Amino acid sequence: MFTRKKTLEAVPQSEITEAVLAVSYSFINKDMEVLCGAVQVVDGEMKVVDGSTRRETISGPDYAEFMSDKPAWSPSKPAETFRDEDILLFLDEKKRQSDLSS
Repeated sequence: MFTRKKTLEAVPQSEITEAVLAVSYSFINKDMEVLCGAVQVVDGEMKVVDGSTRRETISGPDYAEFMSDKPAWSPSKPAETFRDEDILLFLDEKKRQSDLSS
């Protein structure tokens, strides 16, 4: 599981980590579904923060870009495969592009 630290306003004074919780993909259908969420360690156990999960679908032109070789958002990414960290980088880039166009 790939994780990264992120600040969430709704959970003050807690260390929160954003994580890829699950990935379902089809190389045949050329799509994937990703479940992301915030996690924190409680009593030594990693727990998903209530209400923090989100489901993202990567398909069509986005899937082609995601599976491409060395995209701008991840210059070291190999073609036709992905690493866990690539998922969050890609989703961040899509959100950034969406925010810029709105």
